[in-house]
Parts: sequence; C-alpha cells; structure tokens
Amino acid sequence: MRVVRWRCEGPRRELCALFPGALVSANYGMTEAGPRLLSLASDDPGFAAGATGRPVAGVEVKVDGGVLFVRGPQLMLGYLGDDLATAERLRGGWLDTGDFARIEGGLVHVAGRADDMFKVAGEKVHPAAVEAVLAGVPGVRDAALVPVPDELYGNRIAALVVVDGPAAAALAALAAAVAPLPAAQRPASYHRTEALPRTAAGKLARGQLAACLAAAERLG
Repeated sequence: MRVVRWRCEGPRRELCALFPGALVSANYGMTEAGPRLLSLASDDPGFAAGATGRPVAGVEVKVDGGVLFVRGPQLMLGYLGDDLATAERLRGGWLDTGDFARIEGGLVHVAGRADDMFKVAGEKVHPAAVEAVLAGVPGVRDAALVPVPDELYGNRIAALVVVDGPAAAALAALAAAVAPLPAAQRPASYHRTEALPRTAAGKLARGQLAACLAAAERLG
C-alpha cells in the first residue's frame, strides 16, 4: 500500500500505524463543492499537528465570523427548487460550509459544525476540537462529547470514550490530556462504551449520543 486517502474525521495515528510506510492523505469536502476542498498528506508538518488540510487547486478559503467559506469553479449552482436554502448557503460566490475554522500559515483547522456548538457556563464549546484531544490519548479509539443540562452551568460535559485498558489508567490519561484546555471545555465525567453511533458515512450520529451515554459505564 503506497497511498491511503480518507475523510478528515477519524484517528490519524491508527491509520498511519495500520499502513506503515504509506503516504496517508486526509481530505475534507462536501457534496455542494465537488466534493474535495482540502487535503493534507502525512509528510506535511501540519499533519501531525492536527490541521485539517490545505486548499486543493482552484479553491479559495476564508473565515468570516469564525465560519469557513470556500470559493471555486466546482461549487454547486444551488439547491434544486429551494431558492431560500441556496441564498443561505451561497453568498456572493462563496459557499458557507457551516464549519467553525481558523486559518494559520495556509493551513485550515476545522473545529467542528457550527450547529454542534453548545455552551458551558456561558462559554462556547466546539465538541470536535475537544474530541480530537481525547482521541489522541493512547488507548482511546474513539471519543464524543455529550452536553448534559445543568442548573448552574447551563450544561456540563460528559465524555463518551471507546478505550482499552483499566479504567483508572484511562481516566488519569484523559484528565491529563484536557488539563491545558479552558475549564469550560474539560469534561465533568467520562463514560466507557463499546462503540459510538455513527452514520453510514462514518460521521458521529450526535442525536443518538444521549441514549449511548445512558447505557455507558462511568469511569471512576
């Protein structure tokens, strides 16, 4: 195996270990845009740093209000029979991806869906960014955040993890990984599950996470 390409969601470390010596390429895109917009190979310094990718040929990117916008010849003309949705998504030739992001040195870092964001103690939490930190802990195969309503903070964070090894060791490693994060982004509890609910496309089925949390085993 010489080249491995996959969507940007998922564990990079495990893929590189599974295909040693292969050039692993992360890709980001959407149906409305052709679909590939960003790409990043494992020999790029930004790959290990967790960047999402660099724009592919012909694609321009910008961040407006914290949200990633893209422009290029491959963008859709609009949604068939839905002028309102087209106007909401296409603005002056730029496509609103609906993803929070930042751009640093030509590298795009996608933080997650704008509609996935929730607040803890008045602070915005983008779950995908914290999930990436948790998934980077050795022995953690998958991770997801679940906002749990709280009278004092508005929400508290419960983390669902698919993890190998003893609970105590996993709990200590997870807590250490999120220690540098702002307090509002640190999970208040961790729960072990066998697998996270995902769609056929491999994306987290966030609407099913609450039920998954209810059946999970609390760590510690």
